[in-house]
Amino acid sequence: MRAVANALVPCFGAVAVILTAAPAATANATGFYANPDSQVNQWVNSNPNDGRAAAIRSKIADVPRSTWFASYDANASSVTASVKKVTDGAANAGKTASVVAYMIPNRDCGDFSAGGAPTYAAYDQWIRAFANGLGSREVVVLLEPDAIVKARGSECQRANLNVTERLTALKNAGAAIKATAPNAKVYYDAGHSGWKSTAADLISAGVVQYGSGIVSNVSNFRTTEDEVGFGKTLLNELGSSSLGLIVDTGRNGNGPTADSQWCNPAGRALGKLPTTDTGDPRVHAFLWVKQPGESDGYCGWNGAQAGQFVPDLANELAQNTR
Repeated sequence: MRAVANALVPCFGAVAVILTAAPAATANATGFYANPDSQVNQWVNSNPNDGRAAAIRSKIADVPRSTWFASYDANASSVTASVKKVTDGAANAGKTASVVAYMIPNRDCGDFSAGGAPTYAAYDQWIRAFANGLGSREVVVLLEPDAIVKARGSECQRANLNVTERLTALKNAGAAIKATAPNAKVYYDAGHSGWKSTAADLISAGVVQYGSGIVSNVSNFRTTEDEVGFGKTLLNELGSSSLGLIVDTGRNGNGPTADSQWCNPAGRALGKLPTTDTGDPRVHAFLWVKQPGESDGYCGWNGAQAGQFVPDLANELAQNTR
């Protein structure tokens, strides 16, 4: 795999491994926004003399990544202001923001990323406040990672999750975003090539009505080739020629482990740089959705919680990337 860099502003119609397959990842002229307030940026700015800082800065902190909104706040004006800070920052930089809405109630049914809005009524208010911060410019919204495919999984089934209620909430979320921010490009999460959402569930969630397409491999390690194949097959099943695919390439430079470990597996590397120049009109972009260096959950790395920045984890990704 190799890194891709361009100068285009986006516009959307467990064991050590051999490192030769890992791509080069360095700062580039991509049109996506690198949020300076992210955890990795805060760490490198606070630790300039740390031996790990130079590689982490050049290979991760200087590269555009999606900004996640994952901590529930019932104050609508506060939510709007937080989103607006990112989209205004992107606008002032002449870049396109990529943001993740991650607040669906009972979002992973008690697994490592527990949380979300307390009720669907609260979620509806939160997503409307979120939408109010998106602004009038183009912005990429990755809508609720895992929400659709996880709903059919064993954890959510044991929790008696109402799948129809969740899909309806996602449809309403898409409608609210597009009504408030018509230039927002909404991508519904499709799982990945080893953990697949169905076309029927995506349609019920509103992807054809309100989406610009689907996003795959969020926070995972599947190869770009596998994700493009999976994503294009799913796009065909959705039956809309206008929809496209985004692949999260942030940590897939070495692909998955042999046993497809998803939680902080060792030996991973950074993947293709964020770009809209994918070489395939159906693949709208490669993005770094999951922030490289942030833990997947309480597994390894001294039990770091999901979303916590771990310098050694970031450094491993940087060092494994040529």
